[in-house]
Amino acid sequence: MTSDLHPEGARFLANSDWASAEVAALTQDASARKYFRLTKQTRDTAILMDASQAPSEEMARFLKIGRHLRKIHLSAPEIYAEAPGFLVLEDFGDLRFADMPGDQGSLYPIALDALLHLQAHPAPQDLPICDAAHLGVLAATAWQWYAPASTGERDALGQSVVDLVESLANNLLPKPSCMMLRDYHAENIMWLPQRNGTSRAGLLDFQDAMLGHPAFDVVSLLQDARRDISPDFELEMCTYFRKRASISEDEFTTTYAALGAIRNLRIIGMFARLSRLLRRPSYVDFIPRVWAYLERDLAHPGLNDLRKIVDETLPFPAETHLNFLRTECLTPPPQ
Repeated sequence: MTSDLHPEGARFLANSDWASAEVAALTQDASARKYFRLTKQTRDTAILMDASQAPSEEMARFLKIGRHLRKIHLSAPEIYAEAPGFLVLEDFGDLRFADMPGDQGSLYPIALDALLHLQAHPAPQDLPICDAAHLGVLAATAWQWYAPASTGERDALGQSVVDLVESLANNLLPKPSCMMLRDYHAENIMWLPQRNGTSRAGLLDFQDAMLGHPAFDVVSLLQDARRDISPDFELEMCTYFRKRASISEDEFTTTYAALGAIRNLRIIGMFARLSRLLRRPSYVDFIPRVWAYLERDLAHPGLNDLRKIVDETLPFPAETHLNFLRTECLTPPPQ
């Protein structure tokens, strides 16, 4: 057993079909979860998810959304064993869409087809709703954590951003109408070439799914914080998606830009938070790319008011400010 394995996880495995498996730690993501690959002498493999330090409801959401995805014939990992805080999952291997940059032209349509398939089916009941008020809270994250005077608490400016984005969303965006996975990007999609159609896209990290807008996950995929995607390819894939979703160009362009701006403001704030609060400064390196996406989104004429407040109150990600984010650590804000 690896020394990184939680004692409760070791006891869980000892009472499962994977008791004799070799355990190897995998690279961790930005969450409180940890992952390990289990390998039997037969060479069968599985993934141990250790969510013992994550909120308890996160596991329930993962199981619920995974069941729904498998029910509609999308590839979410099968569950082999479970206990409070721990799951043994189907192993999708190591080949992520992110590891195949030369194949964007063939892989991204598959990822978009998976979204179209997802959105063509009724969403599970009782999903939280990504409505205008929630979008306002998402955008305000940039002012809470990225702005230099931030303490982690929402101040008067933060509330004004919430109000502005809520009003913008009410005026520009259609009502939430489909399930969105929220964190749909090339590092969370596994390539499963032995499968067919949309099931070749192996889906991960979907426990935060909400009822939202069809373009949200498209933005997540095509404005990827961790890799460069050319504007021409982004436009090509947007056209691919909107035509198959039967969304008019004007409606899609407006929705895509608005959701892109809101999402990218949230990401900028979250990456600053990961550095300043959780001591993960490597995330700051992604901020300039996300800022470039943000500026492209804010060029839409319907977002003039939001662009004005961004220009006036958020610092440009110059190296001096990025270094501030890397080195200025905060204590947790009050709950």
